[in-house]
Amino acid sequence: MCAGQGHDLLGVLAAHPRRADVRAHLVELDPRNAAEARAAAAGLGLGDRVAVVTGDAALVRNYADAVPAALVLLCGVLGNVADEGMEETVDRVSRLCAPGGTLVWTRNRKAPDRVPRVCDWLEARGFTRDSLSPPDVRQAVAAHRRTGPAAPLPLPHTRCSRSSGTTCWRSGRGDERRTGPVDRGVARREGRAAAHRRGGRRDPRADRP
Repeated sequence: MCAGQGHDLLGVLAAHPRRADVRAHLVELDPRNAAEARAAAAGLGLGDRVAVVTGDAALVRNYADAVPAALVLLCGVLGNVADEGMEETVDRVSRLCAPGGTLVWTRNRKAPDRVPRVCDWLEARGFTRDSLSPPDVRQAVAAHRRTGPAAPLPLPHTRCSRSSGTTCWRSGRGDERRTGPVDRGVARREGRAAAHRRGGRRDPRADRP
């Protein structure tokens, strides 16, 4: 989700011995980034194995044909979610992961450090921690594997949206589920990232604490 130009996945697949076995589903809102991801996949000879959806990564329906999945990437996302909506984000994304599947996620370590809390939420939902970068690594990277039973998938109409300084869980019918204030530093980073993506590239500063 929020796949950008697909570097998190395609960079690994380029030389992977089992790349021909992969079926991947990338969701990216910016059409130029999505086009770059499609071109990169085609250049690797994986155009028929990697689907790129141009759409809102917060809309559950954009994953309908690809879940539950053996690998879910939640990278560069949690740092842009307000505390009030973070557990619900983790809960809904974790449901996209099949039994035995792996969720790879990232989160900055700026105070207050939410990485231990994310670990607790996942482990309470049937996941086992396979790896976590050391606490002194500013941008945490972790992998959790679903060792518990499958969880019901989120309803296709549910989504997470941001507007007017709040983070809102809404359904496609418009009923608000949860709101909370957005961190102003997060909002500034999102603005920089959006401005940079208009040039067709992801702003590396957007992932900084």
